[in-house]
Amino acid sequence: MARKLDRSISLFSAVNIGIGTMIGSAIFVLVGTSIDFAGPSSFISVGLAGLAAIFTAFSFAELVTVIPTAGGGYAYVREASKNGVIGFISGWAFWLGYAMSCGLFAIGFGTFVIYLLSFVGITFPPIIASYILILVFVILNIKGSKNSTKLQNWITGILITILLAYILVGIFHVNTENLKPLAPFGFKGTFKALSLLYITYIGYGLITTMSEEVQNPEVNIPKSIFISTIIVTIIKILVFFIAAGIMSWELLTSASTSTPMIDTAISIAGPIGGIIFAFAGLLATTSSINTSILASSRTSYALSKDRRFPNAFSTINRITKTPVISILMTGIIAVISTSLQNIEKISTITALFSLIGYSFVNIAVIMIRKQKQKKLQSV
Repeated sequence: MARKLDRSISLFSAVNIGIGTMIGSAIFVLVGTSIDFAGPSSFISVGLAGLAAIFTAFSFAELVTVIPTAGGGYAYVREASKNGVIGFISGWAFWLGYAMSCGLFAIGFGTFVIYLLSFVGITFPPIIASYILILVFVILNIKGSKNSTKLQNWITGILITILLAYILVGIFHVNTENLKPLAPFGFKGTFKALSLLYITYIGYGLITTMSEEVQNPEVNIPKSIFISTIIVTIIKILVFFIAAGIMSWELLTSASTSTPMIDTAISIAGPIGGIIFAFAGLLATTSSINTSILASSRTSYALSKDRRFPNAFSTINRITKTPVISILMTGIIAVISTSLQNIEKISTITALFSLIGYSFVNIAVIMIRKQKQKKLQSV
């Protein structure tokens, strides 16, 4: 008899999975790159990206009530299209998109670790810290999703508390003159940043990949999708707006600093502000890599169950009740992605895979609706 995944993820944990993933990459990794493209209007970019994400979130929420199985977007496209090739392409796109995104989080983690250790005179290549992060969370995920989701709840709670403090204090330090010109590269730059920031909302898609581990998935997953997406969109808009209003945007570009958000926190509260925000960055990147490893491994698990990957990927460990080979393979891809050491290149590749997968999901909704109509007409 085939072993099943452990259904241990509550609504609260599912919401935290979404929030933790969607906050991490935008605020703590891609702020500088998005300001490179959009200047102060990056807060508009991240808001529009959130709005676009909500429309696709409706597709995921609808499909999970019909197909509450592990694999998320891949499973929905497979069932809707009844086409092995389309399902295979979408599955690979989701799998590689989630796994490659781990590189963004690992690089960000390395940057924050080195910043904090510099205060005690310790220095070493940031990539070492990045590799250690990947190793730790591969091991945690192998030990079981119950362990990783408990940690996720704590991380997300502390992270939101720090960001709310940043918003409440930072709003009084905003100088509207720093927001001029709003779009120094025109709104073409604003939309270019939007395409980059859209991938930072893939957290709601990650929730659906764990449908076989979420309690009452038909109810809890749609709820968690909308709750997490709305909360994250509001927080991102406010944080981006405050950051751009505190300092001149030229000082926050990737050419000027590798730690733009830390710089704004220092402007608000001095060195202690920088330390607190660097700590928040550690939490955000660990939260994001945790959920990305979860989602990527569950996608390859689903592909293997459909015999589109080797059987080993869907083998559930008797003790931990997790797909160990799927998790290990995600860890290997994460190491390769991190080794590129190029945030813009990694985010572009991730965006491409995500766009392919999420486009197929939107098409899958239309297909499922048509199939329902045909069934009703034939009755």
